[in-house]
Amino acid sequence: MTKLSKRQMIFTIACVMQSSSLITVYFVRYAARDAWLIAIITSILAAGLFAIFAKLIALYPDKNLIEMCSEIFGNVVGKFFGLIFLIFMLTLAALNMHDLQSFVTEYLMPQTPKMLIYVTFSLVCAAAVRAGISTLTRYAFLTSVMSLGTVILTTLLLLNQADISNFLPIFFKNPLEYVRAGHILLTIPIGEVFLLLMISPHVEGKKTFKKIYKSFIIGLCLGAFSIMIVAAQSTAVLGENMKYVNLPTYEVLQLINLPNGGVSRIEVFFGVTLIIMLFFKVTLIYNCIVEGFKSLFKIKDKKRLVFVIGAVFSTFAAITYKCSGGNVAFASNAAPIIWSFVEYVIPAAMLIFALIKKRATAKKGQETKTNFDASGKKRGVSACS
Repeated sequence: MTKLSKRQMIFTIACVMQSSSLITVYFVRYAARDAWLIAIITSILAAGLFAIFAKLIALYPDKNLIEMCSEIFGNVVGKFFGLIFLIFMLTLAALNMHDLQSFVTEYLMPQTPKMLIYVTFSLVCAAAVRAGISTLTRYAFLTSVMSLGTVILTTLLLLNQADISNFLPIFFKNPLEYVRAGHILLTIPIGEVFLLLMISPHVEGKKTFKKIYKSFIIGLCLGAFSIMIVAAQSTAVLGENMKYVNLPTYEVLQLINLPNGGVSRIEVFFGVTLIIMLFFKVTLIYNCIVEGFKSLFKIKDKKRLVFVIGAVFSTFAAITYKCSGGNVAFASNAAPIIWSFVEYVIPAAMLIFALIKKRATAKKGQETKTNFDASGKKRGVSACS
């Protein structure tokens, strides 16, 4: 299998974050006009979370997340945690699939049957998964730059409608509201970067903590910058009103009017960008799920597995999430609590146990070496006698 370069890893991290930066409603409803500041603060705190991910990769450079669980906790407990990760990834894929379906049917093509979108999108993602993870990540740089370019261009076009007073006063709400907003942002989308642990064995080069952590931090900076700009853009134009709309970024772009009868409906560019970003993210999760099933259940036939998994999470998305409002409510209330256990608690526990296990192994090896040296000296003395 073709290896992933460090650059591909960096922009894959950025794409995971950018794909959700275009849908800021999850945390904006709590942070309101301070959403851009919460984005900066939360991104700084995320550096500690990414250190856990980087350390796990450095300790187990040739194993994915599921294999790490078995190595650290043993076969039975490891498979249990591996199953939790798989269920989480299936849920995550279904949520993002539903986000795409909701956007298309509510904003672009209202008369399109929902099931048609699910089937079509899952088939396209399945084809990309069969092509391999290296094929997908090869376009991570282009996808990330396109997303960032769209955000910067639309921000410039909205400068004439921006009102600086919409940013003031800052931190005027209950501190718990900001904690809640930061928690949501730390889980959706920042914490979702843990998906990189599923494809880390395919990254080329020596995987030292310093090199891996550097890649995570650069990717974090790119993704955080996009989230901050999108939040600031919505705040500058809509102010407090942005917490009352389902998709603040899209609503803002509908206000753009170019001079001299220029191109209108520029939000179409946003729509195309959002679909491409969600395609990238869902395909990445899809790849991770396939790799997870192969590792957990020792399955060798990847081709049949791809379509079965695609059918499962597409059906799950269609049955479970009936409307975008329900999806937003779940992502804003229940999801951060559940996500925290999977994205923070389990990886942190894995790292603690891995370090304890490594220390115990090193200590045992040192004791064995000491006993061997001592017995060697005794034999030497006996021979001299």
